[in-house]
Amino acid sequence: DDVDTLLAEVEELEATCAVAIATPEQGGATTSLDGAATVLVPPLAVQAPTDLSIDLVDAADDDRLLTDVYDFGPDATRFERNVTICLDIEPEELDQGERVCLAYLDEASDPPQWTCEDECLEKTGEGTLCGETSHFTNFALLLNGGDAEPSTCDDDDDVFLDGRTGGVVTSADDLAFIS
Repeated sequence: DDVDTLLAEVEELEATCAVAIATPEQGGATTSLDGAATVLVPPLAVQAPTDLSIDLVDAADDDRLLTDVYDFGPDATRFERNVTICLDIEPEELDQGERVCLAYLDEASDPPQWTCEDECLEKTGEGTLCGETSHFTNFALLLNGGDAEPSTCDDDDDVFLDGRTGGVVTSADDLAFIS
């Protein structure tokens, strides 16, 4: 009976969120059930086999959020090496002249607030932007406008969101902007 109960719980979990396992040797990856969120865990990022999950939390309830909010779990997991989180966006929803970052909900703040984790986003597909983090929690893409500190990107992989073409183009000046 315990095994049947456990299997039923796993099936229920698989019906509501994406699950996978990352290993120290191979890393791991999983994509949300709606296909709009992915996490890539490189080898040596975990010390032991670790469950990965992505659950759609809710629709964006903040005007600065470009995507739905996804809970990457297990919550509070810390990694030895950065993992990559990729989120799909709808280019036609973008305003011009804004910077975009991978942001997490800092629930330690009172009230909880969105905080930029990575401003050095990379394009991996049409309408898909990726950033890095060393931990799991709730993530979304955030318009951070002029409130963010100057970018600390150190390579040419940053992106502009191009309002004229609705696409994403590579920048060379270390900022991610919607232009």
